[in-house]
Amino acid sequence: MEDLFKPIKTTRRVQHNIEKFETLSLRDTPTSRPASTNSKASIVDLSSESSDGVSEPFSLRPSVDSATTALSAQSTHKNHKRHDSTVFLEKSYLKETSANTLPDDAQAILKSKPDREDLVAVLQYLQYGVDGKHDFNVRLPGPKAAQIINTLVTVTIPDQWLHLRGHNLAKPEELLKKLIITPLVSVAGIGALLMQIRHISSTTPADKNPFLEDAMSILATILERHSVLRRFMSDSNSFFTADTPRRVFWQEATALVAGSKVFTTMAQVYATIPTVSDRMAEFAWLADGPAYSEWLSRNISVVAIDLNNGISTVNEPLNMLGQVFKRGLSLGYRGLS
Repeated sequence: MEDLFKPIKTTRRVQHNIEKFETLSLRDTPTSRPASTNSKASIVDLSSESSDGVSEPFSLRPSVDSATTALSAQSTHKNHKRHDSTVFLEKSYLKETSANTLPDDAQAILKSKPDREDLVAVLQYLQYGVDGKHDFNVRLPGPKAAQIINTLVTVTIPDQWLHLRGHNLAKPEELLKKLIITPLVSVAGIGALLMQIRHISSTTPADKNPFLEDAMSILATILERHSVLRRFMSDSNSFFTADTPRRVFWQEATALVAGSKVFTTMAQVYATIPTVSDRMAEFAWLADGPAYSEWLSRNISVVAIDLNNGISTVNEPLNMLGQVFKRGLSLGYRGLS
């Protein structure tokens, strides 16, 4: 982990403040940010990756007008205590002294609706964990991971996704979009998105809620490829050494993709929409029985090909794949006539 959180701007000196950093606590930081002309240390510098030559920084925060027209207008940014991520960044440069508190700090910062630089710093930390560069993997089921994923779905996505819609994004926005989605490519992530979709659709008209569209589009983005089942099988083998937690994990994964959770939730939402917009039509396949069954069959085929080629390292893969196949048949779309 020595090079994990190496700051990109090397002009800052961190070592001489380590003793001070060790005594700091995120809870003791002021709720307002002091004005400063110095650029903050960041785990990743998105401004250097911009494809255009415009020097003026862009903001990913929704405007006041757009924020007040959305569902979360009831809770404006004034009601959120913004946590200064400076301490989080400083802890990130330490080797072991504060590693155990970083997940809690990351969740607190996300909950406070941070600005772009702070948000990217936290998301980059989570990305490093997914990549195996430190010990906290947000995709591994656990209480802290669940809290972070829930905050991403209920706070970060409504706050940031307005500026991340579409496909032709600038490089900084594209990277931010990827960093937000990465932790959600998991059983817990899909479950949290489904819960959010059910909650929003039960409280407001489905065709008049941009946040519902955002959650549905992210779910479709995660599921649109045919490697989701392969990802879950790999996770079940790498995350767990004991059979019992592995079985519990796989049962939940099977219920999500091959059971009725995704399909039923989406079908119920689309049943309440009088007129499907062009944007909503892009991911309507999640509510279409034959289309969803075809997607599931392609996922099963990908894993079966891996097994046939001998490239799968998952324990008892045939039994696991058989469970998915059997559960998928219960959807009732066994073939097209």
